[in-house]
Amino acid sequence: MSSSVTSARSGPARTLRADNPRYGEKAIFGFLFFTAAVSVFVTTAIVFALFYPLPRLFSEISIVEFFTATEWSPGFLKPQYGVWPIVVGTLIVVVTALIVAVPIGLLSAIYLV
Repeated sequence: MSSSVTSARSGPARTLRADNPRYGEKAIFGFLFFTAAVSVFVTTAIVFALFYPLPRLFSEISIVEFFTATEWSPGFLKPQYGVWPIVVGTLIVVVTALIVAVPIGLLSAIYLV
């Protein structure tokens, strides 16, 4: 069984893109392209700003000490850069949020079905 669709019109296939976009569409396209470019630039700048001082930091402190030390006090006379309490605190917040949000979200979804 052959299923072919024939059209009363013949000619080139039509697309959804306008042949000649209006000035407003061009302006919106330009604005969206600009904001996307700014977003990529800002994200790249943030990553660069975070990773640029790392070689100097890790020349003063070992990577193992950075991840395993239990005190974060960079502003004192003897600075200590232990990131472990920050990681544990973040994990506690994430787990607590999941314990609260998952049951509420699942029960709401079940109720709405």
